[in-house]
Amino acid sequence: MIELRCEACGSSQLNRRGSVMVCSFCGSRYVLDGNLNIRSKALTDAKLLLCYVEAEKHRQAERYLDEFQMLTKALEIDDNNPETLTKLGRCCRALGQNGKALEYYNQAIEIDPACGPAYANIGTVYILTERYAEAKAIYEKGLPHMNPSDSDYWTAYSNYTLAIGKLGDLARAELMIRELAEHGYPNCAALRRLLGLS
Repeated sequence: MIELRCEACGSSQLNRRGSVMVCSFCGSRYVLDGNLNIRSKALTDAKLLLCYVEAEKHRQAERYLDEFQMLTKALEIDDNNPETLTKLGRCCRALGQNGKALEYYNQAIEIDPACGPAYANIGTVYILTERYAEAKAIYEKGLPHMNPSDSDYWTAYSNYTLAIGKLGDLARAELMIRELAEHGYPNCAALRRLLGLS
Protein backbone atom coordinates (compact mmCIF):
# COMPACT_ATOMS: atom_id res chain seq x y z
CA MET A 1 0.00 0.00 0.00
CA ILE A 2 1.26 3.48 -0.92
CA GLU A 3 1.69 5.87 1.98
CA LEU A 4 0.61 9.37 1.03
CA ARG A 5 2.22 12.35 2.73
CA CYS A 6 1.09 15.95 2.86
CA GLU A 7 3.41 18.12 0.80
CA ALA A 8 2.83 21.06 3.15
CA CYS A 9 3.47 19.51 6.57
CA GLY A 10 4.64 15.94 5.92
CA SER A 11 1.76 14.32 7.80
CA SER A 12 0.58 10.90 6.65
CA GLN A 13 -2.89 11.54 8.05
CA LEU A 14 -4.73 12.21 4.79
CA ASN A 15 -8.44 11.44 4.63
CA ARG A 16 -10.55 11.10 1.50
CA ARG A 17 -13.38 13.62 1.12
CA GLY A 18 -15.12 13.11 -2.19
CA SER A 19 -12.57 13.48 -4.96
CA VAL A 20 -9.86 14.99 -2.76
CA MET A 21 -7.59 13.97 0.09
CA VAL A 22 -7.46 16.36 3.05
CA CYS A 23 -4.60 16.53 5.53
CA SER A 24 -6.15 16.16 8.97
CA PHE A 25 -3.20 18.04 10.48
CA CYS A 26 -2.94 21.22 8.38
CA GLY A 27 -6.04 21.08 6.14
CA SER A 28 -4.18 21.04 2.80
CA ARG A 29 -6.21 19.50 -0.02
CA TYR A 30 -4.94 17.27 -2.79
CA VAL A 31 -6.38 15.68 -5.90
CA LEU A 32 -5.09 12.17 -6.60
CA ASP A 33 -4.12 10.85 -10.02
CA GLY A 34 -5.06 7.40 -11.34
CA ASN A 35 -2.10 5.81 -9.53
CA LEU A 36 -3.15 7.30 -6.19
CA ASN A 37 -0.27 9.78 -6.26
CA ILE A 38 -0.88 13.32 -5.10
CA ARG A 39 -1.18 15.75 -7.94
CA SER A 40 0.43 19.08 -7.23
CA LYS A 41 -1.57 21.01 -4.66
CA ALA A 42 -0.34 24.18 -6.34
CA LEU A 43 -1.92 23.04 -9.60
CA THR A 44 -5.27 22.32 -7.91
CA ASP A 45 -5.17 25.62 -6.04
CA ALA A 46 -4.22 27.51 -9.22
CA LYS A 47 -7.18 26.04 -11.10
CA LEU A 48 -9.52 26.98 -8.26
CA LEU A 49 -8.07 30.48 -8.10
CA LEU A 50 -8.64 30.98 -11.84
CA CYS A 51 -12.27 29.91 -11.41
CA TYR A 52 -12.67 32.29 -8.48
CA VAL A 53 -11.18 35.21 -10.42
CA GLU A 54 -13.50 34.60 -13.37
CA ALA A 55 -16.48 34.12 -11.08
CA GLU A 56 -15.71 37.41 -9.32
CA LYS A 57 -15.62 39.24 -12.67
CA HIS A 58 -19.08 37.89 -13.45
CA ARG A 59 -20.33 38.77 -9.96
CA GLN A 60 -19.16 42.36 -10.24
CA ALA A 61 -20.86 42.62 -13.64
CA GLU A 62 -24.02 41.12 -12.07
CA ARG A 63 -23.89 38.16 -14.47
CA TYR A 64 -24.85 35.69 -11.78
CA LEU A 65 -25.66 32.75 -14.06
CA ASP A 66 -22.15 33.01 -15.55
CA GLU A 67 -20.74 33.27 -12.02
CA PHE A 68 -22.68 30.16 -11.04
CA GLN A 69 -21.28 28.22 -14.02
CA MET A 70 -17.71 29.21 -13.13
CA LEU A 71 -18.19 28.25 -9.48
CA THR A 72 -19.67 24.93 -10.59
CA LYS A 73 -16.41 24.32 -12.46
CA ALA A 74 -14.53 25.08 -9.25
CA LEU A 75 -16.71 22.54 -7.43
CA GLU A 76 -15.77 19.93 -10.06
CA ILE A 77 -12.09 20.53 -9.21
CA ASP A 78 -12.68 20.10 -5.47
CA ASP A 79 -16.20 19.02 -4.55
CA ASN A 80 -15.63 19.38 -0.82
CA ASN A 81 -14.30 22.91 -0.67
CA PRO A 82 -16.22 25.05 1.85
CA GLU A 83 -15.07 28.30 0.20
CA THR A 84 -16.51 27.23 -3.16
CA LEU A 85 -19.76 26.10 -1.53
CA THR A 86 -20.06 29.42 0.31
CA LYS A 87 -19.47 31.35 -2.92
CA LEU A 88 -22.11 29.20 -4.67
CA GLY A 89 -24.54 29.98 -1.87
CA ARG A 90 -23.92 33.71 -2.20
CA CYS A 91 -24.46 33.44 -5.95
CA CYS A 92 -27.75 31.58 -5.45
CA ARG A 93 -28.84 34.27 -3.01
CA ALA A 94 -28.14 36.90 -5.69
CA LEU A 95 -30.31 34.85 -8.06
CA GLY A 96 -33.14 34.89 -5.51
CA GLN A 97 -32.76 31.21 -4.64
CA ASN A 98 -32.47 31.46 -0.85
CA GLY A 99 -33.34 27.81 -0.27
CA LYS A 100 -30.56 26.59 -2.56
CA ALA A 101 -28.19 29.14 -0.98
CA LEU A 102 -28.91 27.69 2.47
CA GLU A 103 -28.19 24.18 1.14
CA TYR A 104 -24.74 25.26 -0.07
CA TYR A 105 -23.93 27.11 3.16
CA ASN A 106 -24.95 24.11 5.25
CA GLN A 107 -22.80 21.81 3.08
CA ALA A 108 -19.85 24.12 3.72
CA ILE A 109 -20.45 23.91 7.48
CA GLU A 110 -20.74 20.10 7.32
CA ILE A 111 -17.28 19.99 5.75
CA ASP A 112 -15.81 22.69 7.99
CA PRO A 113 -17.77 23.44 11.18
CA ALA A 114 -15.53 26.52 11.64
CA CYS A 115 -16.48 28.07 8.27
CA GLY A 116 -17.40 31.52 9.59
CA PRO A 117 -18.40 33.00 6.21
CA ALA A 118 -20.99 30.23 5.70
CA TYR A 119 -22.61 31.04 9.05
CA ALA A 120 -22.54 34.76 8.24
CA ASN A 121 -24.21 34.17 4.88
CA ILE A 122 -26.92 32.03 6.48
CA GLY A 123 -27.48 34.97 8.82
CA THR A 124 -27.83 37.28 5.83
CA VAL A 125 -30.58 35.06 4.38
CA TYR A 126 -32.34 35.12 7.75
CA ILE A 127 -32.04 38.92 7.95
CA LEU A 128 -33.42 39.32 4.42
CA THR A 129 -36.37 37.09 5.31
CA GLU A 130 -36.91 38.84 8.67
CA ARG A 131 -36.08 35.72 10.72
CA TYR A 132 -34.22 37.76 13.31
CA ALA A 133 -34.10 35.22 16.15
CA GLU A 134 -32.56 32.63 13.81
CA ALA A 135 -30.16 35.26 12.47
CA LYS A 136 -29.04 36.16 16.00
CA ALA A 137 -28.39 32.51 16.84
CA ILE A 138 -26.42 31.77 13.66
CA TYR A 139 -24.25 34.89 14.05
CA GLU A 140 -23.47 33.83 17.60
CA LYS A 141 -22.24 30.51 16.21
CA GLY A 142 -20.33 31.98 13.27
CA LEU A 143 -18.70 35.20 14.47
CA PRO A 144 -16.22 33.39 16.76
CA HIS A 145 -14.92 31.63 13.63
CA MET A 146 -14.27 34.88 11.76
CA ASN A 147 -11.25 37.15 11.95
CA PRO A 148 -12.04 40.64 13.34
CA SER A 149 -9.26 42.08 11.18
CA ASP A 150 -11.30 41.12 8.10
CA SER A 151 -13.93 43.60 6.86
CA ASP A 152 -16.38 40.71 6.34
CA TYR A 153 -16.36 40.22 10.10
CA TRP A 154 -17.72 43.73 10.63
CA THR A 155 -20.33 43.32 7.92
CA ALA A 156 -21.52 40.16 9.69
CA TYR A 157 -21.35 41.96 13.04
CA SER A 158 -23.52 44.78 11.65
CA ASN A 159 -26.15 42.25 10.57
CA TYR A 160 -25.92 40.66 14.01
CA THR A 161 -26.50 44.16 15.45
CA LEU A 162 -29.54 44.57 13.20
CA ALA A 163 -30.96 41.26 14.45
CA ILE A 164 -30.38 42.31 18.09
CA GLY A 165 -32.14 45.62 17.47
CA LYS A 166 -35.05 44.08 15.56
CA LEU A 167 -35.55 41.70 18.48
CA GLY A 168 -36.07 44.73 20.72
CA ASP A 169 -32.74 45.21 22.50
CA LEU A 170 -32.08 48.72 21.19
CA ALA A 171 -29.72 49.68 24.02
CA ARG A 172 -27.41 46.77 23.20
CA ALA A 173 -27.73 47.52 19.47
CA GLU A 174 -26.61 51.12 20.09
CA LEU A 175 -23.53 49.90 21.97
CA MET A 176 -22.75 47.52 19.12
CA ILE A 177 -23.11 50.33 16.57
CA ARG A 178 -20.60 52.37 18.56
CA GLU A 179 -18.21 49.42 18.43
CA LEU A 180 -18.75 49.18 14.66
CA ALA A 181 -17.94 52.89 14.32
CA GLU A 182 -14.73 52.43 16.34
CA HIS A 183 -13.65 49.82 13.80
CA GLY A 184 -14.39 52.06 10.83
CA TYR A 185 -17.61 50.43 9.68
CA PRO A 186 -19.03 52.91 7.12
CA ASN A 187 -22.78 52.27 7.41
CA CYS A 188 -23.47 53.04 11.07
CA ALA A 189 -25.86 55.90 10.27
CA ALA A 190 -27.92 53.67 7.96
CA LEU A 191 -28.00 50.95 10.62
CA ARG A 192 -29.28 53.46 13.19
CA ARG A 193 -32.00 54.58 10.74
CA LEU A 194 -33.08 50.96 10.14
CA LEU A 195 -33.46 50.51 13.87
CA GLY A 196 -35.11 53.90 14.46
CA LEU A 197 -32.20 55.08 16.59
CA SER A 198 -31.41 58.29 14.69
